[in-house]
Amino acid sequence: MKLLFIDETGASRDPDFYGVCVVSIDSNHYSSVSDRFRGHIEKSGWNDKHEFKGKFLFSKKQGDPNITIEARLTLAGQLLALNLAGKNAKLRAIFAWGNGGEKTHSTLVGEALRKLLPVTRNRRGGKHLCSVFADENTRVDHSVLRQSAGDALAERGYKLVEDVVSLESRSYHVGLCYADLIGYLAGWVSIEGDVDAAQTRLLRMETLLALILKR
Repeated sequence: MKLLFIDETGASRDPDFYGVCVVSIDSNHYSSVSDRFRGHIEKSGWNDKHEFKGKFLFSKKQGDPNITIEARLTLAGQLLALNLAGKNAKLRAIFAWGNGGEKTHSTLVGEALRKLLPVTRNRRGGKHLCSVFADENTRVDHSVLRQSAGDALAERGYKLVEDVVSLESRSYHVGLCYADLIGYLAGWVSIEGDVDAAQTRLLRMETLLALILKR
């Protein structure tokens, strides 16, 4: 079974920019991915009462106030580096985006799933089954999202398990945290423009990002 995690991102520098990141983790790898992610979060001292989100990396007021910006950037780099294993990577991701409202959230999700998932005809042991989790978003029509995700999965030979499950963003929701972090970084890489020194350091993570994103 594949576990799929969906999160959206915007950009303050470009109000029309909107992107969606989808992360895929095989169910037999989830425990390892989760344990290693949580190990770094706990080692950093991040309090689970606070969300861990990409857009909080440069905020002293959002996220855990006891974690410095420097420490947040280091943590983000460590979390990305956990999955640099080439063909044996336990996590894969894709980023789809649009400008000017030309594409809706659900359309981008369908586009991302079609790009991310290889066509399969293997139904042994439920390998064609997909559990889909999405960051809670009251602006998204859930029935449309479910239809879009279900159609995209079916086209690639997969079957949606029950429904798209909406979850609140929490630091212990590992798959969603990865979708959020990778989506935030991919959003910055996708937008042209000048950035300050701190953002420039973040963009240097593009090398790590490129090894994770399926391009």
